[in-house]
Amino acid sequence: MAIDSYSNLKTAVSNWLDRSDLTDRIPEFISLAEDRINRHLRIRSQEQRQQMSTVAGQEYYGLPTDYLQMRHIAIMSTPNRDLEYLTPERFEIEIGTRWSGGTGRPRFYTMVGDELRLGPKPGGVYTVEMLFYKKFPHLSESNSSNRLLEDNADLLLYGALLEANPFIKDPESAKMWGLYFNQSLDAIMTSDAKDRHSGGALTIRADSAGI
Repeated sequence: MAIDSYSNLKTAVSNWLDRSDLTDRIPEFISLAEDRINRHLRIRSQEQRQQMSTVAGQEYYGLPTDYLQMRHIAIMSTPNRDLEYLTPERFEIEIGTRWSGGTGRPRFYTMVGDELRLGPKPGGVYTVEMLFYKKFPHLSESNSSNRLLEDNADLLLYGALLEANPFIKDPESAKMWGLYFNQSLDAIMTSDAKDRHSGGALTIRADSAGI
């Protein structure tokens, strides 16, 4: 059976557990596995590019609801300017000391709760482009598939079996499913890293023609 839908994933977890008394718990196991995966996995299929416009004098902006982690952020201009990350503490010092709370084109950003903070405060309307890692949406009866299930059904299966172990109370099974889960996670991230850095041989180019 191909594990290509939420229903088939639940059936696969039930088959591998070989326990009829845990059927009602399987959706919980899958949901917990998805939470675990979203905490650890960072691959290209999670990347989302999104633009927003600043408001003059406004320094705080809400993050997307599916936001996990920032990968890159820049002010879109000519040329584009990358924003530098500062910790919230360093941000306060930098903005308070060098910019005295004034406005201008943002140069820095930090995270405060579920908000993005830009500094100095935007002095006008600027286009900000974020490239961030987003959460894989949870599977359900109304959302029967997603990119995670399509590409890495084994990770979801092993994760759900691992989450079932508090009910099974079998330390050896916990070790086995934990090992399989971690091996699958490492393989996915290694494959993604290789794909990012694949290509032709490194070429050294001269700065000036004729050299």
